[in-house]
Amino acid sequence: MARTSATKSSASWTSEDETKILQMRESGTSFSTIAEALGRSQASVEARYTIIKKRGSADCGGAT
Repeated sequence: MARTSATKSSASWTSEDETKILQMRESGTSFSTIAEALGRSQASVEARYTIIKKRGSADCGGAT
């Protein structure tokens, strides 16, 4: 029996998920609303956002 309200807690993050998080945050959407839209927990969305931002900072901090 599958739960209809199950989250994707064990599913891998896709590039589409990450793009959606970034777009929604840039437009001022709350983490809780993003989590609901993606079927994930708010904590997991916040953690992924932090990872994305750190990864972006690392990409931009290199040589000129």
